[in-house]
Amino acid sequence: MINIAEQEEADEFVIGLPRSFDGKETPQSNIVRTVAGRLAIRAAERGWRVYLQDEHGTTTEAVNRMVNMGLSKSSQQRKLDAYAAMMVLERYFSTSGKDAEFVLPKNLELQGKLRKGPPEDDDFFSDED
Repeated sequence: MINIAEQEEADEFVIGLPRSFDGKETPQSNIVRTVAGRLAIRAAERGWRVYLQDEHGTTTEAVNRMVNMGLSKSSQQRKLDAYAAMMVLERYFSTSGKDAEFVLPKNLELQGKLRKGPPEDDDFFSDED
C-alpha cells in the first residue's frame, strides 16, 4: 500500500470505519482500528496522515447510486466494494475531513514528522518551466 501511495504521489489515507446501525463500533471496527494504527506508523515515517471515516450506510448509498445509474445486478455485485469506497471518500471530502478521525501514532518522533508534513516534491518547484 505504501508503494502504491508513493507511485500515485498520495500523502493521506482515508479508511472506512464500520459501525452498527445505532452508530456503535463493532468487532470489525476494532480490526480496522488495528490495521489503521499499523498503517499510521508506516505512513507517519514519511509525513503522511491516516484518517478513519465513518462508513455506516455507504453500502446502501452505493447500491442506490448504481441502481440510479442503471447498472445491472451482476455489475452492481462486482462493483459494490468500489462504489462503497467511493461513498466513504465522498463523505470525507464533502466535510473537508472534519468528521474524520485522525489516527495519531503514539511515538513522539513520528508525531513530529506529521507536524512537518510530507517532504517537498523538488520536481514540482523546478525552474525548468
